[in-house]
Amino acid sequence: MIEPNKMKPPLNKMHHTTRYLLLDLISSIIGWLFLSFYRKNLMYQGIYDFSTLSNMIFNDINFYKGVIIIPFIFIGIFALSDSYREVYRKSRLKVLFNTVLQCLIGVTIIFFIVVLDDYPYYHYKYLYNVYFSYFGVSIALTYILRLSLMTWTKNGIKKKKIVFNTLIIGNNNLAEKIYQSILKNSYDTGQHVVGYIKINGGKDTLHEIVPCLSKLDDIGDIILKYYIEDIYIVLEPADYDKISNVLSIREIFNVNIYIVSDVKNILVTSSVKIHPFSNIAYIEVPKYLLSTWQSILKRTIDIFISTLALILLSPLLVFIAIKVKKSSPGPIIYKQERIGRYGIPFNIYKFRSMYIDAEANGPALSCKDDDRVTPWGKVMRKYRFDELPQFFNVIKGDMSLVGPRPERQYYIDQIVKIVPYYRLLLKLKPGITSWGQVKYGYAENVDQMVERLYYDLLYLDNISLFSDFKILILTIIIIFKGEGK
Repeated sequence: MIEPNKMKPPLNKMHHTTRYLLLDLISSIIGWLFLSFYRKNLMYQGIYDFSTLSNMIFNDINFYKGVIIIPFIFIGIFALSDSYREVYRKSRLKVLFNTVLQCLIGVTIIFFIVVLDDYPYYHYKYLYNVYFSYFGVSIALTYILRLSLMTWTKNGIKKKKIVFNTLIIGNNNLAEKIYQSILKNSYDTGQHVVGYIKINGGKDTLHEIVPCLSKLDDIGDIILKYYIEDIYIVLEPADYDKISNVLSIREIFNVNIYIVSDVKNILVTSSVKIHPFSNIAYIEVPKYLLSTWQSILKRTIDIFISTLALILLSPLLVFIAIKVKKSSPGPIIYKQERIGRYGIPFNIYKFRSMYIDAEANGPALSCKDDDRVTPWGKVMRKYRFDELPQFFNVIKGDMSLVGPRPERQYYIDQIVKIVPYYRLLLKLKPGITSWGQVKYGYAENVDQMVERLYYDLLYLDNISLFSDFKILILTIIIIFKGEGK
């Protein structure tokens, strides 16, 4: 058995990311140097020699401005298109495709900022030569340097200097096949199985060839103790409910999860990919739901719209606050603990729509003719005015404009017993509105919460900025029609 303290610690991905950054910086600076010389050469060809052109370039303050600005343009594009994610496992072909696309965007931006000012040399042949020459050089420089680093990484994997500690969850015959397949391909993948977790009491085919580490309840401790990078889940149909224990900790520990295709039917509503692995297919649970640029844009839109809404609706907010205060004794703003992204609790803000001590007998969902709701509260709920203070939650970062509605731990515990993969929604920030809210509305009991859950899982499977805009528009329509409840 391999002792935990003798294992290799987690790969220092930050160092490898820094290498990618430095190489991209070098390629962008060399590319700018080429562009500067090439432009001047085309402008003054036959008039000035190389030495004179060099003096002209290095004595120009704009050249040094470009040395600072141009790399940041390229690095920004590279970062937004996820070049610095999963730095140890990159496909050469995919990197080539991404490099071409990234350089196309970067060169086009720089072309319109810099080259179009080259008057009076503004003619199509000059522009054509400059653009495509700079484009070709940028691709060649960037990809060659990246390829050298990818080759170095691949050699490190082949020499076992770079390994990815792997855990298998399951102990049936298919689990043994997974182990043998990983072992066979470890020369190329770098995966090293450190042990497995026994799930059921059936035949255990792994105990003689790989250590049994512990039980599933200790999954978090195992990941930390053995520096786990990859997890393969191989379960029997009777054990599908146990998968939520693993999925709920995926983001917390930043591990890659692969589910053998035999269990794919329980994840038909999740965002998954199917890849061939040797002669066995598996499903990869994606680590990132949105690309970097989409995540940044989504957060920017959240802050902008929330801030704008609070400013524009400030007279309405004051009016609602006065009405709440007059409607019944109690605070204007009601706050309640909800469970947010990664299972982290936060306080959600709402205009109080119920009488105080409405849950004196314990947690209870609101229903259509709920006598706990004040008369003004019924009006607010109809137009969803009670949720306007949640724009503050969005600005704080606890919530997003669009995302699954946050629930209380009390109800989550009940939902998970019925639908274990509810925990998949904890990958997302909760939202003011959601696909479940639009298509189903408020839930009055746990069964209805489960029904609404499927719409939110559908959103998880198809998450995009476009779907967010669609949900926001439909929510606005519902508000104006007064179809809330």
